[in-house]
Amino acid sequence: MSALVLTLRQAPEQRLDLSPLVPHALAGKTAAEIEKIELQTTRTRLTVGDAFRLRMGDAAHLRIEGAGERLDRIGCAMTDGEIVVEGDVGAQAGRLMRGGSLVVRGSAGPWAGSAMIGGRLEILRDAGDHLGGPFGGNQDPEYLALNPNGLVPTVKDGDLILWESNTICRYLCATRDGTRLYPTAPAARTHVERWMDWQLSSVGPPMGALLFGLIRTKPEQRDHAAIEAARRKALSAWMIAEDALEGRSYLAGDEVSLAEITLGTLVYRWHAFPIERPLLKNVKAWYERLRERPAFKKHIEIPIT
Repeated sequence: MSALVLTLRQAPEQRLDLSPLVPHALAGKTAAEIEKIELQTTRTRLTVGDAFRLRMGDAAHLRIEGAGERLDRIGCAMTDGEIVVEGDVGAQAGRLMRGGSLVVRGSAGPWAGSAMIGGRLEILRDAGDHLGGPFGGNQDPEYLALNPNGLVPTVKDGDLILWESNTICRYLCATRDGTRLYPTAPAARTHVERWMDWQLSSVGPPMGALLFGLIRTKPEQRDHAAIEAARRKALSAWMIAEDALEGRSYLAGDEVSLAEITLGTLVYRWHAFPIERPLLKNVKAWYERLRERPAFKKHIEIPIT
């Protein structure tokens, strides 16, 4: 059966909340029932039929055509199915997603994927500001019941709730045939895990200080002494990786492993931050090898916010 298609009649003059239009909520409804669904707006009352032309199909596969930056909360809290948006979307696309797939064939507004705990969100152009950011959702009682830290990421796999990035990485490898990234042999595994722990204890803290000092602080409020101290600490840490990469392609051996998965964002930021950066030839070559991978370009080399 073909997809259920909603085609925007014209560019809206007000923002529209499309959160009611998710596969699990549309399942079993007739065309007339869907057209009567009321959409929250910033001004006047509006229904789906007022805003969209409807072509009936399988509600598990929803396509939205003629989208725009005033269409907010697309895919909010969706649990299953697929939504494909042919164009741009507004704020909070995929907020509170638990499952399913949301594909935006355009750009997204701010807070895409906020408090998302499952499913797949793909944005083909600009992902907007605060991608995956809290937007208050991380402190919602519903989210805190899953992750009392109020931080991202959180993953729900069946009845199991996981938080902490490295724990999630280990679990996904253990349950999704990820032995190439995370070997089962105890000795080989230690070579991966020590770099995951090193990411948390050694290079992560000064890199985090640089992120907040350089990117998340207004220029006139920056503490330049603290930034320089963090730069020096980060450099000392990267020099350890420099020595470890002598004569090898990757930190734990000849192939990419979870060591690279957990450190990829940090090595990208190290080379992107506007700081004095002495050449570390092995780290630089390692970084360039990672940059050759399409997934690195797509998911890591994004604007730093």
